[in-house]
Amino acid sequence: YLKLRKYHIAIKNLDIGIKLNPNNLIGFLNRGFAFEKLGKFANAISDANKVIEINKNFFIAYTNKGNALKAMKRFKEAILNYEIAIKLNPKFAPAYYNKAITLGELNQWDEAINFYNKSISLNYNVEISYWNKSLLYLLKGDLEKGFLFYEWRWKREKFFSKIKNIQQPFWRGNFSIKNKTILIHAEQGRGDIIQFSRYIDLVQKEGSKVIAQFPKSLINLMKGLRGEFKTISNEEKEALKKLASFIGKPDD
Repeated sequence: YLKLRKYHIAIKNLDIGIKLNPNNLIGFLNRGFAFEKLGKFANAISDANKVIEINKNFFIAYTNKGNALKAMKRFKEAILNYEIAIKLNPKFAPAYYNKAITLGELNQWDEAINFYNKSISLNYNVEISYWNKSLLYLLKGDLEKGFLFYEWRWKREKFFSKIKNIQQPFWRGNFSIKNKTILIHAEQGRGDIIQFSRYIDLVQKEGSKVIAQFPKSLINLMKGLRGEFKTISNEEKEALKKLASFIGKPDD
């Protein structure tokens, strides 16, 4: 039931198991996990404490307790629990990962990056760790590293935008686009699109023919931008046909 994310049903069954065996460590651990997923953080902490009472060296319980405290924005307490978990098991990756998240909430960005690196070295939540690192570097103003690691967004399983299935290479400023055609497509929210659309003019000045693809609701607004470029809509059924007509020769 936990794996099916049917947490209410899982808790009912775990209640029975705990009643049959009041020292059922795994029962308390799993029930606390289910409580945390349901947003019942006080119950989750209570069950984590029960696990620690049964076995003070059970490191997973400290991480689970830390997660509940983190959700309650009791960040310093959460970090203390992650540190205990790490001390008990220096190879327990979830403790490093969740401590990194919590340090980020406290604006301790450099230390958070170090703990994401440790999580990555232990091969835990690698894609999300790199993604979170990218956001921290951007917050720090290190745009070069920030946008480098930002490319990991495409590897996230639940990233809200999908990479375009285009055979042509992506351009990251690493080769000349003079006399070539470049497609600039909107991949995220309207605020981001408006914020970064002003750079289209700079791309055009590299000597390329620019095609810009926007949500239909922004097409008229974007026509006011500097430069000469073609616009197509994300929603247009004929967008790919239009794109093909703009590109010209296959080797462009």
